[in-house]
Amino acid sequence: MKIVESPSVLFVADYLDALNWIDSIGGLSGAIARSEANLSVIREFVEKTPWLSFLAQDPATVSDTSVCLSVEANLDQVKEIIRLLEIEGVAFDIGAYRDSPPALRVLCGATIEREDVVSLIEWLEWAYVSIVSKG
Repeated sequence: MKIVESPSVLFVADYLDALNWIDSIGGLSGAIARSEANLSVIREFVEKTPWLSFLAQDPATVSDTSVCLSVEANLDQVKEIIRLLEIEGVAFDIGAYRDSPPALRVLCGATIEREDVVSLIEWLEWAYVSIVSKG
């Protein structure tokens, strides 16, 4: 007996909705432009913030969708920053990968609004000062 898998109608409708949304923002080039605009917000903040840097040492390897940031703080302080942002409802799952140095991971892809990245920057600064200056 051969079992034939077929996608659900809901899956197909969701996929078509996503494609229509991408088309509405200018297709692939529009999606790339949104990601790059979000990364530019982070890049400007990193350039003026002495306690933050890109985890990627080579600028050519900095992702514009999953931006990893090194934080000048110990591991416990970074975990506390992450916890504080979660408690405030600002960011969830922002911690870097388990094998990374103390860092944050910020999603900046096309589905993220630039205003939200700007707002996150203000919260990051607040959380860092709240945790590191008290410790």
